[in-house]
Amino acid sequence: MIASFVSEMKTFFDTWGNFSSVMGLVVSVIGFLTTLIIVWKSKTAAEQAEQAASGMKEVLLKSESLTNCSTGIGIIEEIRTFHREAQWDKSLYRYSRLTAVLLSLKADSNSFSEKEMGTIAAIIKQIAGCEKEVDNPNHQINPGRLNEILSNQVLKLHELLSNLKVQTKKE
Repeated sequence: MIASFVSEMKTFFDTWGNFSSVMGLVVSVIGFLTTLIIVWKSKTAAEQAEQAASGMKEVLLKSESLTNCSTGIGIIEEIRTFHREAQWDKSLYRYSRLTAVLLSLKADSNSFSEKEMGTIAAIIKQIAGCEKEVDNPNHQINPGRLNEILSNQVLKLHELLSNLKVQTKKE
């Protein structure tokens, strides 16, 4: 009788032991799969955060380019006023500032196409020519001609500004 009871208990514990082992395996597999899903979601979230940061960086660079275009236009308008008033020293100071702004704009190459970069380079060249003419003491300055050149450069900067605004709205 005791031997039969011990045999039944052994069978009972063996069955429950096997069942517990199988259940432990199932729980382990579920836990492992859950961990994999969480790791995958974390990786996806990190990639999305990286993309968002990259997008924000581009928007900030475009904003800086927008500001530089607007600043350049404003400075050219000041220079044109100084030309009309024959205030050559003041205009020379503003030419220097304008060149710095345009070079900064040129450095924002991610915001512009190759054609637009060529336009910026041409504007810089035209501005340098005007500045050289104003800075030459032996030369008779023609403010009307200089202002006409500057007006053309303003139009080019307005075109760049408009293109940047369109690009920024698309993003």
